[in-house]
Amino acid sequence: GTLAMTSSHGNYVMDFVNPTPNNYVITPKSLTITANNGSKTYDTTAFSGGFGVSFNGFVGGQNSSVLGGSLVYGGTAQGAVDAGNYSIVPSGYTSSNYAITFRSGTLTINPAALTVTGTRLYDDDNDASFSILTLNGLLGADQNTVTLASGSGNLASSDVRLSGGTPQQVALSNI
Repeated sequence: GTLAMTSSHGNYVMDFVNPTPNNYVITPKSLTITANNGSKTYDTTAFSGGFGVSFNGFVGGQNSSVLGGSLVYGGTAQGAVDAGNYSIVPSGYTSSNYAITFRSGTLTINPAALTVTGTRLYDDDNDASFSILTLNGLLGADQNTVTLASGSGNLASSDVRLSGGTPQQVALSNI
């Protein structure tokens, strides 16, 4: 805005040096509002909102209470369900005293853990072919869309347990 200044003190004469005498322009201060990054584990629920924002540039002890409007989140994170990275875009705040720049954050949806289990009779062989497998950890409608028919792999040994009594695990392929 513009500030008009006048001299009203009787004992002094003020001399203002400015192209337009007695008018000074006050420019808004830069303020950056950045969406905080965050993550969640896949749970079939659409994401909504954000993880808060950080501010950089307030002066004189001011904070977000001097801003107009209200914080709104947009970006590809809104409604995101599947595992992956999505943008969280803040907006909505206004101010005549601050020139606001909004910066995006990131939502990371991590894959949910699944467990594949199967049984195999001990036969002194380290082949790990399974004709019946069970998949544990599927959520919601995913339970109706994922099935396992068979898989194969190799065990480190034909023994049921490794040294120390730990049950063997195998990475299955061709599932």
